[in-house]
Amino acid sequence: MMSMFKEIEKKAFVVQEEYKKTQEMIDNHKVELDKTKEEYTKQKKAMDELRATEVDAEYKLQDTKKLAKEWEMKVKTFKKRLDEIHIMLLNTWIKSKRMLLILRNSK
Repeated sequence: MMSMFKEIEKKAFVVQEEYKKTQEMIDNHKVELDKTKEEYTKQKKAMDELRATEVDAEYKLQDTKKLAKEWEMKVKTFKKRLDEIHIMLLNTWIKSKRMLLILRNSK
């Protein structure tokens, strides 16, 4: 009976050792899994920040393009107005020259 008990005790010890090894392996894998999850979370956060930055940059680019278009329209308007003023000044100058010629000829 004692030998049977010893045999059972040996088998229980082997099972217990296998359980410890298995538990140790599970613990090691859990540590690796936790590290991987942490790394994934960091990379996901970085990727989300990059995407947000990209979207922000795209909005800023669109705003800049819109502003450039507005300034282009303003420049065209000012150029047109300057051309009109230039023509008016030329017409005034021509009229004044004619008046001077008329005055000189009338003397």
